[in-house]
Amino acid sequence: MTAFKSAWEFCKANKMFLFALITIHAVYFFCALHFEGICNGDSDEYLLTAENLKYHGEVYNWVWKSKLDPFFYTLRPPLYGVFIFLLKLIWDNDYFVLFVQNLLSIGNWLLLIHLSRLLKHGYKLELPIIICLLLIPSVLIMVNTIGADWMLQLWLTVALYYFTKFMLQGKWSYFAGYNGALALSVLTKPVMMYFWIPNLLIGIYFYYRQRDYKVLVCSLIMPLVVFGWSLRNQQKTGLFHYSSIKVQNILDLNAGAVLIKLHGAEVANSVKTTVLLKSESIGNYAEKCDFIVENATSIIKENPVIYTSLHVKGMLNFMLSIGRYDLKNFFNTDLDGKEISIFKEIEKRGLLNFIPYYFNSISVWFTAFFLLAFTWNVIILTGLFVICFDKSFPIIIKCFLLTIIFYSAFVCGPAGDVRFKIAVLSYLLLAVPYFYKKTISK
Repeated sequence: MTAFKSAWEFCKANKMFLFALITIHAVYFFCALHFEGICNGDSDEYLLTAENLKYHGEVYNWVWKSKLDPFFYTLRPPLYGVFIFLLKLIWDNDYFVLFVQNLLSIGNWLLLIHLSRLLKHGYKLELPIIICLLLIPSVLIMVNTIGADWMLQLWLTVALYYFTKFMLQGKWSYFAGYNGALALSVLTKPVMMYFWIPNLLIGIYFYYRQRDYKVLVCSLIMPLVVFGWSLRNQQKTGLFHYSSIKVQNILDLNAGAVLIKLHGAEVANSVKTTVLLKSESIGNYAEKCDFIVENATSIIKENPVIYTSLHVKGMLNFMLSIGRYDLKNFFNTDLDGKEISIFKEIEKRGLLNFIPYYFNSISVWFTAFFLLAFTWNVIILTGLFVICFDKSFPIIIKCFLLTIIFYSAFVCGPAGDVRFKIAVLSYLLLAVPYFYKKTISK
């Protein structure tokens, strides 16, 4: 009853923010209805997972055939597919799934507001959230797309909320909630599969600080979930691993990026195709995966400087990307039919030639929007640097916040993009008031 009363008081005191938040979500939802761009490259895998759960009771990420491919038993973790499956038991409609996703997204931002007030940094987060939703359209595009990015964001916001409550009140139940949210995050997207390592170190730190064995036990939730799902995957495929996406990405995105840099896209595709064709002659699935990983890894090891530069560039793109592909896909538009990838064009033409090309090729409206969006990304990144040296921000919460942001950027590697940043956007927005505090307010 107290929680309901507090929520009601918050809504009454923040009517304009709530109205703006609901309106922006509604606009994107109706755009999804109109443009029908609700599927991206991952969507079929999630929809087919839900379908296979319904008809076969199995988490399998592709079309159910007489001979099933082991790769699709483990490509996507189960949680988002289960989410779709459960909602479609109520109403078998993709737009109903999107409607529920919008409601949960609104809840995510309201939870972030509550979290910011727990931290008592003296600055309201309502305006930065609205600006973020306006200038980073990929946030609500992902909410209105069949995909798990928004769900990962929700679990990580919940994790940060419980972590903050634990730091403020010291109750082990909050630490359990934090670890439970992280476990749900790794069951949502495989990108979190390695975070159990730093998280276990966090648990050990708090164990020695509080001498409470329950804290240490809670830290085992995430690695046990990773271990349990990996055992299930071993049973299905013969290979102990968490997700086959690692095999796909290390060849396509990591080694592929090096090959494109060295030889161009055509040669890169030819090399990758050759590796895959050779792997098909290997009957054992585990040996096939090892063969692909070994070949991809050797390409990376032979070119450490190039790969490192591509990895760093991917991390920078993670922070500054505007989301060109998401806009094109969701709104079914070619955006004037021109290439508008800032980083790609700078690399291809050089900075001096890029500037006149860009402004001559893109309409004034798109140019203005992308400049504003890029500026906002720079503000967020600057706020992140500011918060590193701000002594008023609780040191342990700051360390956790920076750890999970760096982890998310690092594991994306050369494939860094705005859609991957969405997961930690709540964390990044907490730094914006500190940018204001150190710059504009002075």
